[in-house]
This record gives sequence, C-alpha cells and structure tokens, in this order.
Amino acid sequence: MIGLKGLLTRYQVQQNPLKTERRIELAAIFLLFLLMAIMLTGGLGLVSSQGPEPVLPSADSLAAQELKLDSGLTAEQAAEILSRPLFWQSRRPLIPPPKVVAKPKAKAPEKLKGVVLMGVYGAGDGLGLIATIDGAFSRINKGQSVKGWQFDAYEDGAAVFVSGGKRSVLPLELTAPSVKVVSVPKQGEAGSGAVNEQADEEASLTFGG
Repeated sequence: MIGLKGLLTRYQVQQNPLKTERRIELAAIFLLFLLMAIMLTGGLGLVSSQGPEPVLPSADSLAAQELKLDSGLTAEQAAEILSRPLFWQSRRPLIPPPKVVAKPKAKAPEKLKGVVLMGVYGAGDGLGLIATIDGAFSRINKGQSVKGWQFDAYEDGAAVFVSGGKRSVLPLELTAPSVKVVSVPKQGEAGSGAVNEQADEEASLTFGG
C-alpha cells in the first residue's frame, strides 16, 4: 500500500512544470505496458495455433518433360549469319584492306669516296678526267664508271657523275686560279699543220694546278 500510495502521490502533483513531466512519464509507461501486452498476446496466439494449411503443388508441375533441342544451324544459315553480322551497322562483314607489299628500294651505290679530281682533258666525246682513285693515279673517260657512278659531264669546275637517276658532283681540286678546257679546232679552221699540232697539245691535258 505504501508503494501504491507513493505512486499516486507522484502523479498527483499540480505544480508546473513538474506536473507536465509527470503526465508525460505516465503516458510513456502506459504505452510500454500496452506494447508488452500486444506482444504477449501475439506470441500466445502463434504458439496455440497450428498455422495455415499447406498448399500442395499441382500434379502437372511435378511431371518431368523431355527437353528437345534444335538440331543446329545448317550450313546455309551459318553462312547467312556470317554474311550479315548483327552488330555491324552496314550488316556486312568487315573486309580487311589488301596488304601492300612495299617494294625493296634499290640500294644506291656508295658516293665517290676516295676519288680526288686533279684535272680534265679533251672536249666533247673525248672529254676525260685525271683523278686519283683510292690513292692510285688514273684517267676516267666520258661514260666510264667509277665505284658505281658513271662520268657524264664536266660543268662549272666540277665533274658530274650519274647513277640510277641521281647526280654526284666531284669538284676539281684547284691549285691555280682557274681551269679551262680547250676545244680542238676543226681542220678547216686551222691555218697550218703546225697550228693544229700546237692546239692538239694544248687540248690534250689541262691540270688544275
């Protein structure tokens, strides 16, 4: 009785704010007891009841059926799929571009290394060069090949060699101010045999130094 009387006294307070606090506390206790009663009632109901009646599967759902697979694609169907790919926008198979085999380039001959032009002689088809090839003194006639390069002409103090459409210029090693190629005069223009002989000697050889 003392406990019940003290409990009633606790919630009979009339002064605020203690009165409001006691009312809120009383409401919380009531809700707690109500929740416990609901849980207890539901638990007892589950224990006492046998649960819902089971639903048995239908007979046809338990029957096994034979799975029939297709025999597969024919050769024509497979060819049709390959000729019209599904994921290509054009629906045409990708044809790789033809491979272009690069033609091997012809190896260009080495340039005139080791050749030193010392002088020139003659004119026209009789034009020739005086040069050292790898230290050996030699004459090079027009049209003659040296190390894969053919002597073609003499222009502006340099010998022109050609090979495979390329040009290589070999300058004259000058030791004098200039070099002049003297042409041989025709016989009709010569005054005498002595003059022709002198002209032949002058045109026979001209050195750079």
